[in-house]
Amino acid sequence: MRLGFFVLLLGAFAAGHYSFFELRSATAKIQGALRPVLSSDVPNTDWAPAESEPSPLPAGTAVVRDDGGAIASVFVCYDNTFYTNVSRLFTDLFKKLPVDVQLQVGCSDEASMDFFEQEWGSYEKARGRDVVALNAKKPLTVWARDRQVALQGPAGKIRVSLAPRPPDDSKIYLYERALPKVRLAKGLVDRVGYMPFFVEGGNVASNGRHVFIGNNFIEHNQEELPSATALEEEMESLLGRDVFFVRDYAGKVPHEHLDMFMTPLDSKTILLADLKEGNKLLEAQEGRKPLASMSANPVKQRQLTEIGEILEMQGYTVRRIPAVFHSNNQWAVTYNNVLMERRNGEKVVYMPTYGFPVMDKAAASVYRELGFRVETIDVSQVFRGGGALRCVVNVTLRKPLTAAEYQMSRR
Repeated sequence: MRLGFFVLLLGAFAAGHYSFFELRSATAKIQGALRPVLSSDVPNTDWAPAESEPSPLPAGTAVVRDDGGAIASVFVCYDNTFYTNVSRLFTDLFKKLPVDVQLQVGCSDEASMDFFEQEWGSYEKARGRDVVALNAKKPLTVWARDRQVALQGPAGKIRVSLAPRPPDDSKIYLYERALPKVRLAKGLVDRVGYMPFFVEGGNVASNGRHVFIGNNFIEHNQEELPSATALEEEMESLLGRDVFFVRDYAGKVPHEHLDMFMTPLDSKTILLADLKEGNKLLEAQEGRKPLASMSANPVKQRQLTEIGEILEMQGYTVRRIPAVFHSNNQWAVTYNNVLMERRNGEKVVYMPTYGFPVMDKAAASVYRELGFRVETIDVSQVFRGGGALRCVVNVTLRKPLTAAEYQMSRR
């Protein structure tokens, strides 16, 4: 979905000395040991010997929650060719993220790494932020969320990165699938696993109760296991939490990644996009407005209505927030694609803005009514590439919830 705008290939792959592991067979649990195996689709030059296999993952290791505690570490990608697309987003984000949040940056080459340091890195280090720049030595896209699914163990004591299986004939997925190995070599992650499934990180969201996955995951991976039930059980084993496949009554889901239209705010509340309200607000917007390429999207609006009803049957309270989707699925003006944290007893949301004041203000009001402090991040340069804030920024580690924050997340 997001590659067309940003797939800019930049140079040759130079393989280094890596150790990496593939997750277990379809019946093993996530607590089982990760073992080194040969894999024809992941470049490698060396392997850890069998006697150095890591110990099993601790019980309780699970995908990083969207509604979890204070953000401790984020991962972004950078290449000089997409500077104009991310400059405002990065500047806003680094300014507003607390300085105790570690910043990991995967750069496609040395020139990009040097420029990032000059533009943002040196300033952030002077402010006291831990900034770690990595030279991936291969082409990257700006969508840091999609090719790594982050897990963490109890109390944040273990950091795990799962790389999805790439789709057929897609070199950029193969290049970016090596990013976890680069982070492993730098000590930024404790364990790396390679999933046998194709699932982009933007199609996965989580609260303390469920891991939500877009139902198109089943269509993409039905050849791997014999049934949807088997796929569900396997993903629950991998991700450490009950899986909820998001779909309407017909089993369909909007074309866009899950995080473009759905946000789990806590263990009881889901925020869904409202296309009807978004179109109404955008039509009232003076000045710049992409009315020529938007539509009412009645099919998607129906899908979202039915998804909301299904979530309510599961005991969730569903709230709505305005959104507008391009008629040909090329972009979305969405306020679901956010980062959230609970810090010092306060709920904070880092919310994208698009330069459409009527919609931006209406969306911020929704979050404030839900008890969040709103920090706005300008995504006006990047959203036409098909993504927004959460797509660009991968939260890889959170601090544990305090007792008060834990109770807050269950309200």
